[in-house]
Amino acid sequence: MVDGEIRDVSEFAHLRPKDRPVALCPQCDRRTILKLGSVRMHHAAHRPQDVCIATAPETALHLNAKFHLARELRRVATIKLREVCQNTECDQVRQREWAVSWDAVEVERCVGTLRPDLTLTRGGVAVAAVEVFATHAVDDEKARALADARLPWVEVRASAVIENEAWTPTQPLPMHKEGPHRPWVCEACERKQAERKKEQAELERLTAARRAAAAKALTNGEFSYCARLVDFYYRTGKHVRDTYEILEEKVDGQVVAVILRSRMGRPTRFPGGLTENRERVRDRFQALMEEFERHGAIVDSPMDWERDVDWFSWMRKAERDRNYPCRYEWDQGTARWSIKPEFDGVRWRGG
Repeated sequence: MVDGEIRDVSEFAHLRPKDRPVALCPQCDRRTILKLGSVRMHHAAHRPQDVCIATAPETALHLNAKFHLARELRRVATIKLREVCQNTECDQVRQREWAVSWDAVEVERCVGTLRPDLTLTRGGVAVAAVEVFATHAVDDEKARALADARLPWVEVRASAVIENEAWTPTQPLPMHKEGPHRPWVCEACERKQAERKKEQAELERLTAARRAAAAKALTNGEFSYCARLVDFYYRTGKHVRDTYEILEEKVDGQVVAVILRSRMGRPTRFPGGLTENRERVRDRFQALMEEFERHGAIVDSPMDWERDVDWFSWMRKAERDRNYPCRYEWDQGTARWSIKPEFDGVRWRGG
């Protein structure tokens, strides 16, 4: 800083060292040494014994970029912005005018409780802000504070401003982020996003429909209440094992009928709930068993009705499970069925 203004050190390269002006560090206000040789890049250096935060590499990069931007922005009243599509898989870039104009640029001016790196003003009133970052970008809290102050802002990387070719207003400013506008997405990516949203909406619709159908299925249809096995031993030596099941028929979650069915017989339907039909179902089952006995069959079902069973899987399991053994055996000599001694008095138990 020379005479209270930020100056480019290269402006004094043509002067002999003894004719060069006094240059102060804008951070600590100490005198610096202008290094304007032909080997290294022109810069201002602190004396070895001086301690200043600006000597840290990241801080120096931030300060240099900030003051460089301030000087360049003072030359113009508006600029163009360069922004990259926010889709990380896309490399589309566009340029546009920044809808802000100014007549002065101030470094770290207080705007309410905020202190932006650069404040652009018009007629002494803050109209926009520029934030420069080396490693730490504008966080959500500061972005909200800038939005609350109704102050448009852009954020730029320090390295994009001064490294390689230093930025000038003849070029669009390589913007990293802007507020309060939403990040720009190119037309191609917007179409892809719209297609993905449409696909997601359709997926959600189908999922909701499936859930509704599943919920309806839980309240409409026939639901197993209990079941039991019955063995039939015929005079011809034939043995048949059948499964009998009592079901509740539901409509909108309400029981409207009770059904007694078997794997090989015709079902019997009783309107109403199980409470009022309990005796009817029991009598119907008993009548069916007595009918088999009148035709000479031995009916064997040494078990109680089992609750909450899966009809088909339980039936397959019961056909071969040791918990439900066939208690009778056929005697070829007498051509008669007789109970196996080891199973006399043995009841089946669910497994």
